[in-house]
Amino acid sequence: MKRIRGQHRVLPIYANIFMGLIDKLIEGVGNFIPAMSLIIYKRLSIVIKHKFSNKNSYLGFFE
Repeated sequence: MKRIRGQHRVLPIYANIFMGLIDKLIEGVGNFIPAMSLIIYKRLSIVIKHKFSNKNSYLGFFE
């Protein structure tokens, strides 16, 4: 039981550090997403075009 209490005192410090890291990560992702979404969108559009050109596979995709 003493170990658990000790851990609970330490956890807030780790939680603060962790939240700080998450905030930094979110900021980085916020700057990064526009470029990534463009790349993903282009790749998806290519995939969708391929699916349309091969109608049998597209129908199978829907079912």
